[in-house]
Amino acid sequence: MQLTPIQFSRLSRLINEALDKPESKRSEWLASIADIDAAERSVVERVFSEASGGSAEFTLALPDFPSAMESGNHRATERASSLDVAAGERFGPWRLDRLLGSGGMGQVWLALRDDGRFDGRAAVKLVRGFASETTRRRFDVEGKLLARLEHPNIARLIDAGERNGGAAYLILEYVDGLPIDRWADERRLSVQERLKLFLQICTALSYAHANLIVHRDIKPSNILVQDDGQVKLLDFGVAKLLEDNASSELTMEVGAALTPSYASPEQIDGRPIGVSTDVYSLGVLLFALLAGASPYDVTRLTRLQLVRAVLEVPPLRLSTASRTRANGTLSSTDSDAADTGVLDAGDEATLQRVARLRSTTPERLQRALRGDLDVILAQSLKKLPSERYASVQAFADDIERYLNHQPIRARADSVTYRAAKFVRRNWIAVTAAAAVGMATAGGVTATLWQAQQVKAEAARANTITEFLIGVFSANDTRIANEKPRGQMTARELLDVSAERIERDFADYPDTQHDLLGYFAEIYGGLSEDKRYDELRERQRVLIAKHYPPLSVPAIEWSLQRANRVCGVAVPVGCDVALHLADELIRRAGKDDSALRADWLRHKARFVQGQPNGSTQREAALRGAIALLEKHEPRGRRLVTAIADLGIAYSDELEYPKAIAQYRRALQLGQSLPSQNVNEAATIYSNLGLAHSSSSQFDEAIDVLQTASALMTKTGGATDPTHWSLLQQLAQVYQRTGQREKAMQVFAELLPNLPPAATAHREADRARNAYADALIYEGRASEAIPILEEIERHYLANVQYEFLLRSLRWSMGWAYQAVGRFDDANRSLKLALDEAVAREKPESQMVLALRESYGNLLFEMGDIDSAAKEFSEIVARANGRKLSHVALGHGGLARVAAARRDIAVALAESDTALSIWANKTGFSNGRMEPRLQRMRADALAAAGLIDEAQAMEDRAWQTSQRFDGPSNPTTQRRVMKLVSANKR
Repeated sequence: MQLTPIQFSRLSRLINEALDKPESKRSEWLASIADIDAAERSVVERVFSEASGGSAEFTLALPDFPSAMESGNHRATERASSLDVAAGERFGPWRLDRLLGSGGMGQVWLALRDDGRFDGRAAVKLVRGFASETTRRRFDVEGKLLARLEHPNIARLIDAGERNGGAAYLILEYVDGLPIDRWADERRLSVQERLKLFLQICTALSYAHANLIVHRDIKPSNILVQDDGQVKLLDFGVAKLLEDNASSELTMEVGAALTPSYASPEQIDGRPIGVSTDVYSLGVLLFALLAGASPYDVTRLTRLQLVRAVLEVPPLRLSTASRTRANGTLSSTDSDAADTGVLDAGDEATLQRVARLRSTTPERLQRALRGDLDVILAQSLKKLPSERYASVQAFADDIERYLNHQPIRARADSVTYRAAKFVRRNWIAVTAAAAVGMATAGGVTATLWQAQQVKAEAARANTITEFLIGVFSANDTRIANEKPRGQMTARELLDVSAERIERDFADYPDTQHDLLGYFAEIYGGLSEDKRYDELRERQRVLIAKHYPPLSVPAIEWSLQRANRVCGVAVPVGCDVALHLADELIRRAGKDDSALRADWLRHKARFVQGQPNGSTQREAALRGAIALLEKHEPRGRRLVTAIADLGIAYSDELEYPKAIAQYRRALQLGQSLPSQNVNEAATIYSNLGLAHSSSSQFDEAIDVLQTASALMTKTGGATDPTHWSLLQQLAQVYQRTGQREKAMQVFAELLPNLPPAATAHREADRARNAYADALIYEGRASEAIPILEEIERHYLANVQYEFLLRSLRWSMGWAYQAVGRFDDANRSLKLALDEAVAREKPESQMVLALRESYGNLLFEMGDIDSAAKEFSEIVARANGRKLSHVALGHGGLARVAAARRDIAVALAESDTALSIWANKTGFSNGRMEPRLQRMRADALAAAGLIDEAQAMEDRAWQTSQRFDGPSNPTTQRRVMKLVSANKR
């Protein structure tokens, strides 16, 4: 049986509850539960059986935990595929020599290269068959991405593929070394020396994170040290290669690509995974390297108890871990299937041994680990990713500060923080207990709380108003600062005031709650995601302390969490967040309310990538709108829901319907007593995009000018939303051949952006658009340094993965324009591979990148490879008359002409122009002369020179309007000469 994340969470709670009961009572207890089906009951009974046998490994019986998107797939047959291999079998130039190891996932062999060209050794990892076609495709694409990791501390992935029997294989650099813990122990490295060794790992991981790849399986057996002291990370990204997941990049398979002793809380409970996941696992690793012990009591814990400890129990202090009785070690002998540390660290002989392996005494070791190292490890092992070090580099920086006797950045936990952690750890239990209490009390508590809310409403509103006025008062004497009154910027006032909320309103939790939410939204509007998350977390702690678990603030916070998780490009954990919010709404009796409408809006985001997702998405949004029309017909949430429906229609290329919803949302928003300018600007932006995608360019320009004028009056020229609107306006001008107006808009926009060396999402997007304009003007050499600077910004932040693909598209185009074909090939191939790995194969982004890459291949003379890209575009058209489908047919016409297949060249070029004449979706006016020139080439190849010249002249005249005089497209070709040269 396969479990969805929601089933996994529910069954885990049932199993935990059962294991707390006497063994003789478990079957009776299970029989009393009505809300459990036969398959789920079988899982629980199997766990009972394993646990009753005293096995510490009974949780290996748990089924796989797939992503929610593929919870219906069946993988048992595929996973059982045979690995019938023997020494001497070949994998390309590599010959298997001897088996190095085997486990549940497969086998690892030493292989020798003996093809006569090179001598060498490699490790060949054989993995049992793919779980789905999705996994198969992603394995191929992501294998290519991982092979590009070139770092001295990373064992390189040389090749990846699939055997005839269905098993996958990876060919990896062979590393002759020892696991890092054994290497350090055998050489009796001191604490200082172990820290310096650890920094090599941090360097490698920081490099990989900058390339948008997370390891996710950090443990000693994956980190080998060679005789010369060089660290090598193994299996980098293999967990990512092997995942079975159509909806998320990062998922967990219980008992497979996960080592529980080193797994982070978010890996275990299915929340989003990122660089913080590696930070946590690094913390566990460093803990073991320094203390010779685990942050948790691994020797006396079953696998399930260990999982619970990682999720709920605070880790031990580093300096006292080695003296905690029965706290086992984590070692490189631990397999993927089990952790076998058996060291009783409370034994005096063991303490002496641990210290001796670190060239010290137990007392000195404890002193060395006390203080800053305690704090550093505690910071890395926080349960919430947002509370850990923000990056591996930040973790490494604190280690280096410690080694250099400088103050570290991490801070020890306060008593208040530890109290808040207790509430967080027991959030579900507290919620459930409160629900029972409310049922017993007959709702009296809720009624009293609501009465108190009504009574305090007017006073709270006045207090909030006074505070917000004071925030931006130049003479507010309550604000301590180093600048004279009147000289603080609005942003500085905002930052200072946000930190005052809990202090100034310590006795007024309702006011704190409202202000924290208000300030969070302000930071969100400024694209300050980290500050937004910090304020929302402060709000959550406040709610847990002061509000009933089923109160409106508690439910609203859970909905905000779902909104945050479900709103990213790859919504890992969205289903779990939605489930928790759904439970709160249902238990509170709020199904017929605006809260349920919010839940439906977030659900709409989640289902859009599922089979029949478009229908489900529209149904959810229409359900939300109906509830809001009933409960808040004049509310801002209704505006947002209507605008969301417009976005859903836009995504399906149903632009007339989208335009109608956007205009309805704007009309309602303008009729409200106060207008949310940022939201209005976003709706205007989406409306402008829908108009331009429908080739209604005049309407698009009018809408964007209106929105820009609105933002100028409110946000001003330095507002990021204003930058985005101006950028979009300039792009519409470019697409319609109004080059001078486009450059005038950029001249207005660019001086208001922060310095180019400063990373800012909206500023970088605007500069990317400007670089595209330079390429159109024939000034690609000026665009390249702009684009390369933006790439450095994006590589430093993994959340910009989508923007990085778009940027590399521009870079490939620019490199091609100046003749740097190898650089163009690298950039476009990276962008295409990443798009294929993360988007539907028929998406416009994938089709557009294929066309650009195919065009580059054709220019480089690789006609066959170009033909494959163009053919794939046409195959994925699905009857849609998209501009890039037209270009795909045009590309096939060029290929046919090059192969002297004149009939096909004429037919394909004619089809291309026909599709263009009836196109839908995104288009750019400069595509038309490209298609016309493809047709001219086909006509010339057919000997129809006069017709070819007439078509070329049309293209030439059009290009003069769209491109600058330095662009080669503005040069008129003489088709008679072109035809002669091609013979």
